[in-house]
Amino acid sequence: MTLLGPFFSRTSIFPDIDASISQTYFPTTSQGTSASNIQGLGVGNRNTGDVKSSISALRVMEVSITNIQYEIVMSIIKAGSEQRDEVIKYFADVINANISRGKMQVERREVSTDGFFFNILRVLLRLCDPFLDPQFRKLHLIDPHYLKHTKRFDFSEHTRLNDDVASAKAYFEEYSASNAATVPNFISDVFYVTLAAHHYGVISTMRFYGSFVKDAEELKNHVARMMGEALDPMREQMLKRFQSQLDTVISHKLAMDAALLDPVVIAHSL
Repeated sequence: MTLLGPFFSRTSIFPDIDASISQTYFPTTSQGTSASNIQGLGVGNRNTGDVKSSISALRVMEVSITNIQYEIVMSIIKAGSEQRDEVIKYFADVINANISRGKMQVERREVSTDGFFFNILRVLLRLCDPFLDPQFRKLHLIDPHYLKHTKRFDFSEHTRLNDDVASAKAYFEEYSASNAATVPNFISDVFYVTLAAHHYGVISTMRFYGSFVKDAEELKNHVARMMGEALDPMREQMLKRFQSQLDTVISHKLAMDAALLDPVVIAHSL
């Protein structure tokens, strides 16, 4: 348990942190039509206008959550250099504990939630704003050799495209032997921690999102085929279960859309 952990892990618009968000903001109603379509997947038995309003409301909520989390982190950072270093250490520890999120196949019960990482990334991006201004006036303060000497991350077992573990280890040992020890500045720390949070956070989430949407489309097509068939009572009950499952999947996806497909969030990352 950490001080910051509960602030990031228990408050989010992502349904994997709070499952009630999906049904609270995107409940099934008697209005609307299954032919309604938003961002590639039908909205089920929901009114399209209501869905858009709910997505907007969730995005407003997300901004409020990020503001509060950012203020908490900044209050600790401003307390002194030791506290500032502990904040960076916390974020780096989060990354190191979730290295497996970078794999193509992730055992999701063994890693932090998408909502947790989304919160982390949003706050880190706010910390980057002062030195990643449109003119890039402070870009020179980012150490290009940071990953060669940092002790924040453990890259020893990472897959490499053009090298093996032994050669990489030898390279870093040679670099350390021929270069004086470097104490990273705060800007470099924040920049590379944010970079890692993108890789192990939102990029991992998008891989899951892609497969999730694909499965949802397959379920939707299966339901459509069954609805066009003459069904006996047993298969009618099966169809009702599939329809209920599809409705739950759609509400879950819509909640994820509110966060992942927010143009403001996407622009901030870019």
